Parts: sequence; C-alpha cells; structure tokens
Amino acid sequence: MKIESLLQVVQFGWWAVALGLPLLLLAVLRRPRKWRWRSPLAVLMSWVALLFYTSEVYFPIGIKHAMQQGADNPYHGFDNNNFVPIFVLGWLLPAAACAIVALSRWALQNHRDGKREAAA
Repeated sequence: MKIESLLQVVQFGWWAVALGLPLLLLAVLRRPRKWRWRSPLAVLMSWVALLFYTSEVYFPIGIKHAMQQGADNPYHGFDNNNFVPIFVLGWLLPAAACAIVALSRWALQNHRDGKREAAA
C-alpha cells in the first residue's frame, strides 16, 4: 500500500476512534446501568484510545510520509507540540458524540411519552 493511501486510512481511523468508538462503547457497555454514568466512562475510554492511536499509529505514519516526501524536518507536525492539544482537548469529540446520542435519546423518549399520553 502506498504511504499516501495508508496515511488517508490512518486519518480516517483517527476520526473513527474519536467519534465512532464512544458510540460503540455506549452500545456495548452494560455497566454502569445508569446512562449518565456510562457516558463519561465511554468518553474517558475513548479519550485514552485516541491518545494511544495518535501517538502509536498516526504520528509514526505521518513521519514516514514526511520522510518519503523529503521534508526538511519530518517531525514537524508530529511532535509533542501537536500531541498536547490531543491530550488536553481529546475528550471533546467523544463527549460531543455522546451528547448527540443523549439528546437523541431524550427526544425519542419525550416523543414516545407524548404519543402514550395522547392515546390514553
């Protein structure tokens, strides 16, 4: 596989870990039973997975791509200065995904409750 296409796959994987993993964890995790406790747990686990994916998969592939392109400094864009924002704000995308699911659940539950009251 060419390094350009591998980099695109890895970039897509980064978004999948950031947005898809929290949704998968919300669906798979059954403990804690309360959804309001399960959601922060899914965000925390997704944040840790995103940190690991960024440091162990995304950055090395990006460095190889930059080396192949002949960059003067292949580590530019893939060093600790670019890892800190992921470390500090990496929880934000998983939290946004969980918030969208929470709002959807809330809207569906209110919609169903409104139909039940109208039928009674």
